Amino acid sequence: MTIQAKQYVTDSRGRKKAVILSMQQYERMQQDIHDLAVVAERRDEKVIGLDEMKRRLKKVHKIKCPAPPDDRRSIDEIVYDLTPIKKKKFACGK
Repeated sequence: MTIQAKQYVTDSRGRKKAVILSMQQYERMQQDIHDLAVVAERRDEKVIGLDEMKRRLKKVHKIKCPAPPDDRRSIDEIVYDLTPIKKKKFACGK
Protein backbone atom coordinates (compact mmCIF):
# COMPACT_ATOMS: atom_id res chain seq x y z
CA MET A 1 0.00 0.00 0.00
CA THR A 2 1.31 3.42 -0.87
CA ILE A 3 1.36 6.32 1.54
CA GLN A 4 -1.33 8.81 0.68
CA ALA A 5 -0.96 12.57 0.63
CA LYS A 6 -1.52 14.28 3.97
CA GLN A 7 -5.04 15.47 4.63
CA TYR A 8 -5.86 18.16 7.13
CA VAL A 9 -8.93 19.42 8.93
CA THR A 10 -8.94 23.21 8.92
CA ASP A 11 -10.90 25.87 10.74
CA SER A 12 -12.88 28.66 9.11
CA ARG A 13 -9.68 30.67 8.62
CA GLY A 14 -7.90 27.81 6.88
CA ARG A 15 -5.60 27.00 9.82
CA LYS A 16 -4.70 23.35 10.17
CA LYS A 17 -6.31 21.85 13.27
CA ALA A 18 -6.02 18.08 12.74
CA VAL A 19 -4.52 15.46 10.44
CA ILE A 20 -6.32 12.56 8.81
CA LEU A 21 -4.25 9.36 8.67
CA SER A 22 -4.92 5.96 7.16
CA MET A 23 -5.15 3.11 9.65
CA GLN A 24 -1.84 1.79 8.34
CA GLN A 25 -0.11 5.13 8.96
CA TYR A 26 -1.70 5.42 12.41
CA GLU A 27 -0.69 1.88 13.43
CA ARG A 28 2.85 2.42 12.14
CA MET A 29 3.13 5.61 14.18
CA GLN A 30 1.78 3.84 17.28
CA GLN A 31 4.39 1.10 16.85
CA ASP A 32 7.16 3.69 16.40
CA ILE A 33 6.08 5.50 19.57
CA HIS A 34 6.04 2.20 21.47
CA ASP A 35 9.50 1.29 20.16
CA LEU A 36 10.90 4.68 21.20
CA ALA A 37 9.39 4.27 24.67
CA VAL A 38 11.08 0.87 25.04
CA VAL A 39 14.43 2.32 23.93
CA ALA A 40 14.09 5.20 26.40
CA GLU A 41 13.11 2.81 29.19
CA ARG A 42 16.11 0.57 28.56
CA ARG A 43 18.79 3.16 27.81
CA ASP A 44 20.47 2.75 31.20
CA GLU A 45 20.65 -1.05 31.02
CA LYS A 46 24.05 -2.66 31.01
CA VAL A 47 25.24 -3.76 27.57
CA ILE A 48 26.16 -7.45 27.36
CA GLY A 49 28.54 -9.14 24.99
CA LEU A 50 27.97 -12.00 22.59
CA ASP A 51 29.47 -14.60 24.93
CA GLU A 52 27.16 -13.52 27.76
CA MET A 53 24.13 -13.62 25.47
CA LYS A 54 25.05 -17.13 24.31
CA ARG A 55 25.41 -18.21 27.95
CA ARG A 56 21.99 -16.78 28.81
CA LEU A 57 20.34 -18.42 25.82
CA LYS A 58 21.82 -21.77 26.77
CA LYS A 59 20.66 -21.39 30.36
CA VAL A 60 17.15 -20.10 29.70
CA HIS A 61 16.31 -22.28 26.74
CA LYS A 62 18.46 -25.23 27.76
CA ILE A 63 19.90 -25.40 24.28
CA LYS A 64 22.42 -28.20 23.97
CA CYS A 65 25.67 -27.45 22.23
CA PRO A 66 27.41 -28.45 19.99
CA ALA A 67 25.12 -31.28 18.80
CA PRO A 68 21.42 -30.44 19.14
CA PRO A 69 18.70 -32.91 18.18
CA ASP A 70 17.68 -32.72 14.53
CA ASP A 71 14.55 -30.72 15.34
CA ARG A 72 16.40 -27.98 17.30
CA ARG A 73 18.96 -25.42 16.24
CA SER A 74 22.26 -24.99 18.04
CA ILE A 75 23.05 -21.82 19.97
CA ASP A 76 25.48 -20.91 17.17
CA GLU A 77 22.69 -21.07 14.59
CA ILE A 78 20.41 -18.90 16.72
CA VAL A 79 23.13 -16.31 17.36
CA TYR A 80 24.08 -16.39 13.68
CA ASP A 81 20.46 -15.68 12.69
CA LEU A 82 20.29 -12.79 15.17
CA THR A 83 23.60 -11.27 14.05
CA PRO A 84 23.10 -8.31 11.68
CA ILE A 85 26.31 -8.92 9.74
CA LYS A 86 26.45 -12.58 8.84
CA LYS A 87 30.12 -12.94 8.00
CA LYS A 88 30.85 -16.14 9.91
CA LYS A 89 29.34 -18.62 12.30
CA PHE A 90 30.53 -18.50 15.87
CA ALA A 91 32.03 -21.53 17.52
CA CYS A 92 29.91 -22.81 20.40
CA GLY A 93 31.30 -21.92 23.79
CA LYS A 94 33.96 -19.61 22.38
